[in-house]
Amino acid sequence: MASGARRILNLFRKGGAQNKRSTANAGTLNSLFHPLPASPIPAMRALGERIARKGRCPTTGESPLGYVCPVSGYPTHVDEAAWRADATHEHYHEYAQRLREVNEDEHDLRSGRDMTEFELPPTQDLEHTVNLKSWEMLFYTRNFNSIDSLRSQRHLSRLLSYPMTVAGVLHELGPYADRAGGRVSGGGERSLLALRHTLHKQPTPYSPPTPPVRIFIPGARAESQLPPSVWMQLAHLFPHARLHVYFVGPEVNAEETIRPFGVPGWSTTVNSHLTLSAIQASWEEVHDAFYPYDPFTDIFFNFHPGLGFPSMLPSSHRPSEGLGQRNGQVVPFREFTPQIDAEWATAFDKMLSTKCPIVCTAFGHADIKRDVDALLNSKQITQEWETVIEPGNNVFSSQRWEVAEFDTRVMIKSNWGLWAVRGRRYDIQNVEMED
Repeated sequence: MASGARRILNLFRKGGAQNKRSTANAGTLNSLFHPLPASPIPAMRALGERIARKGRCPTTGESPLGYVCPVSGYPTHVDEAAWRADATHEHYHEYAQRLREVNEDEHDLRSGRDMTEFELPPTQDLEHTVNLKSWEMLFYTRNFNSIDSLRSQRHLSRLLSYPMTVAGVLHELGPYADRAGGRVSGGGERSLLALRHTLHKQPTPYSPPTPPVRIFIPGARAESQLPPSVWMQLAHLFPHARLHVYFVGPEVNAEETIRPFGVPGWSTTVNSHLTLSAIQASWEEVHDAFYPYDPFTDIFFNFHPGLGFPSMLPSSHRPSEGLGQRNGQVVPFREFTPQIDAEWATAFDKMLSTKCPIVCTAFGHADIKRDVDALLNSKQITQEWETVIEPGNNVFSSQRWEVAEFDTRVMIKSNWGLWAVRGRRYDIQNVEMED
């Protein structure tokens, strides 16, 4: 994830990476398909070496991978015989074609061509309505440069998936308005309407300043590295609102101490509509500093929290014993304890206590099911909760496949799925209906 974001971030560095690529490659590449070991791009050759070293042949289980698939250009098997045995499998060709698509996309990003799709549009004309029902409608109604290929759409969706996922949930013309075909619960609709009321309220000459809408992103990683110009695409969709996005997590890059938290962080005011702040800390460390919370102005987004993945924390950092029993055998805690119990329990409980929506994304169907099941069966969550958005596809997921270096058959799409919950609040329906 983070490494993929950094590759895209290079496109925005002044002078830098794109000009160097153009010089090194003497212009654009004649072809976008290259076997990784023979790629004209050093970074792609290095990628091929890492995959060959880390991967195991799906046919024999051996390593290193010495054979490069002629369809995808990736090292995939220990030798040609193993590849031929695997190539007859009914799912192999779909898998190889996906890898070839990724191969060509990666070479295109480094080709030195003029990447006009990354020239992002400025402020939205107030007389023109934006449509957030799909990537295509967003690109058209926001006047993006002509996105004339699926490859360009994949590049741009990968870059904008994080801010547009936020926009899709919050905007009154987004895919989760009007109950979204039953995916949004009754209570969830009222909760989102409260936020939309604040975001879309048009000020009058005598009205007091609108309070900023606070978007908290606990566990932030790659999203905190996106350039401010990318997050401005979110602010452009709410011209009357003020947004403050907080990236909070141990993996946030920060060197200076930020007040009042006393931990490493940074903060920048992009313009009067958008402020970005990053805090290098776990959510439970800083939660109390943001009181009071208000469902009309606050919302949480947890991008790929991995709630259902097995915990890999040392036993001393876990809330209970490090060993357990399974079928009469002693099993390490991390083999059966999900991250929701071992790592997220305190933070998630605190978020639920605010009664504000908590939106989570996932890499795929299995990932989203694992996370929801983990929350349903958690032994550590004490707060009661209810559904805001039922689990399902995310309209603004990245269209780009991401490939795991340790196994090229593991391919995911960032923010593929989306679901949301909130702490149960028995009086919110009456309060919001009266308002």
